[in-house]
Amino acid sequence: MVEIKDIVDRVSLHAWLNEQPRRYSVVIAHRAAMRLLPENLRWMLHGEAAPRNDMTALTALWPSLISGVVSFWPTPEITADMRRQVTAAVKAADFASGHAAAATLYAIDAASETSEHTAAHNATDATAAYAAAFDADKWGVIRSDCSMLLEGRNISGTRLWANETNPLQEEWQEVKRALGNDEVDWGFWIKWYEAALEGKPLPWSLLERIALEVTEEDWKQKPAHVNGLIAGIEAAFLRDATPLNEKLVVSEESGEVFSEPVEAKQPDLMATHLQRIEDALKRALKNNGLTEESLETNILFDLFAKFRNDPERVEMDLVEVVGSLNSQISNNWLPDSPVINSLINSCRQGALDIRAMNPELAENRAIRARQAAREMTGEEKAILEDGIEAIKPLLREDLREQFESDFKRLINDAIGPLPEGAPPLPAPDPAMRMANRIAKVSLMVRLDEAVKKLKKNPLYNAGEVATQTAALVALFYKVFTLIA
Repeated sequence: MVEIKDIVDRVSLHAWLNEQPRRYSVVIAHRAAMRLLPENLRWMLHGEAAPRNDMTALTALWPSLISGVVSFWPTPEITADMRRQVTAAVKAADFASGHAAAATLYAIDAASETSEHTAAHNATDATAAYAAAFDADKWGVIRSDCSMLLEGRNISGTRLWANETNPLQEEWQEVKRALGNDEVDWGFWIKWYEAALEGKPLPWSLLERIALEVTEEDWKQKPAHVNGLIAGIEAAFLRDATPLNEKLVVSEESGEVFSEPVEAKQPDLMATHLQRIEDALKRALKNNGLTEESLETNILFDLFAKFRNDPERVEMDLVEVVGSLNSQISNNWLPDSPVINSLINSCRQGALDIRAMNPELAENRAIRARQAAREMTGEEKAILEDGIEAIKPLLREDLREQFESDFKRLINDAIGPLPEGAPPLPAPDPAMRMANRIAKVSLMVRLDEAVKKLKKNPLYNAGEVATQTAALVALFYKVFTLIA
């Protein structure tokens, strides 16, 4: 039996992986390919053969995202077409990028259920390609990955290069500058890769939505098409994470945007959420590190038995459970497994929906949001201010005043009375209200029907609004903790 300390080459790694669950091979292959991604991207952007083979950065980014999702969440089978595209990238690559492209190919093969080789075989090939790209011994980070997997630790929450210096940092900065200067917006992909480098991945449920909702036919289109779809999914994800009982409507006459309340449908929602959480807890108690003696389990047991008709207590307890489980995963006391994450997501969505139905629970959220605003950097405050200024001309006066009021409450704690005649604000706090409305505007400007109406507004600037709303969506992801 091979020990982790004895993993020094492809033979020893293959022997070790053959004795482990298949998922270990998928994760090892994915992380090996991700380390070489800057080299792969650099060739895709600057290699002479890439344009002739109709390759863009997406040729490398798409399979890298998919293999990452498969590493942590079950998802539909990796398509044969994707494998063909990655294979084409390998064949077209010159020697300098061959190792990086090969690692990507083997990572996607490891994730695929239809590969002709075992996952362990493909993971070994991906790792060998990674190791061959460097003169120095780079097997230390592979052994580190193996140790974390074997110990059930949170590998996705660990820096991609662990404690080693990233030898491709300069290459990544070069790629980042090239993507940033491109006429197509690559902001999501930059954010996604830097989050992986730092061991602070984007929400897995967001990445899974992208993997499932962007179709095979979509990925064959130009980057502007694909990246636009992803921006819409991001906005929808933010909208859904910040529930608000209203819809934004564009006036047929003026092209201005206004708010229209939506009647809340409450009756059985809390009972439905609690049943889902109870089912998720039962699954999590089956050999996933959580026990009946765990603090989180006892909080939920008490909730089911004593407090299921008390919305405030339910919301507070669910937030506490989410925070505690996330903390345990971050400290490697619980595995970062799909079952534990399913329980976290069920508790999170329950808390959000209960909060949406009970505005009186908002005050403590507002305090936290204002604290997050006070800690923003000058650059982040400028993004927020510029974005709000770009959106305001589209809004009808009453909605524009609400945006201004929320902005002041976040930045200055200047909480004054609402403008006379303004409707009550139903959301839990200014941060969530602004996030929801910004997400809706971002989605609105992607719809042909809405754009036709917006063009009746002489102040509508399509390019400026699209750019600024995308920046605001990214900012709210980064700065504001919408739920613990």
